Amino acid sequence: MEHIFRQWIGMHRAMIAWFHAAHHVTKGTGFGGDHVNLYGEIYTKLDEDLDGIIEKGIGLTGDETLADPVSSLSLAATLLSQQPASANQDAETIASNAFEVIKYYVTSIESTYAQFEAAGMSLGLDDLLQGLANQYETYVYLLQQRSRTVSLQKENIMKITKTQLRKIISEAVHDDGQSNMIGPVNLTYIHQQIDEKMEHDLLAGIQDTVADAMNDPMSEICDYGAEAESLGYGDLMEQVAQWFEDYIAHCVNQYRP
Repeated sequence: MEHIFRQWIGMHRAMIAWFHAAHHVTKGTGFGGDHVNLYGEIYTKLDEDLDGIIEKGIGLTGDETLADPVSSLSLAATLLSQQPASANQDAETIASNAFEVIKYYVTSIESTYAQFEAAGMSLGLDDLLQGLANQYETYVYLLQQRSRTVSLQKENIMKITKTQLRKIISEAVHDDGQSNMIGPVNLTYIHQQIDEKMEHDLLAGIQDTVADAMNDPMSEICDYGAEAESLGYGDLMEQVAQWFEDYIAHCVNQYRP
């Protein structure tokens, strides 16, 4: 029975670490809700539940090494290496991965339940496992709905992005065309507009949108590399701003007397 508890505790510590990381790195328009009310709630509840699991294990087996963090954290690290990372991912990917991770844990609890049942399980342990499974199935539902919401919103987000892009380009062309017909493109203005009106999730998916908004012959001038998703916000903003700068310069030169 000690071995079953040890595996369970390691798995539980892995879940705490995964959702705590998701809590730290979530981003996008739903940041507040995801950060506090979703990933924040999940990792906090998991952390609280760890005490009950370890205490139940020591109480039933008498093995105090179950509280030893070295072995359980080592196992947790191994298990985490088999799960998708939440760092450097957009909000949609984090939510989708979180859904899969919590489903994985609920399935693992069901397997743990079967192992304890075969070994002879107390009523209290039965109650603990069923209570945790019930709570975590609620998180499966919440993350499932979160993932579906992001997926359904994606098309609308991209349509909004096209509008934003065209508006920014139009305003920047007008600004340069009126105030500085012979000078350099106002890149500071473009940066300001991007920083105020867009977020990393939107910027990371707009290569095709930029091309669509700019139209030919800019498709031969601008580099719509697929590496955008791997860039940080600052670098990505620089790349998108450069696309805008090239296009605006093209438009200003085209209509300059």
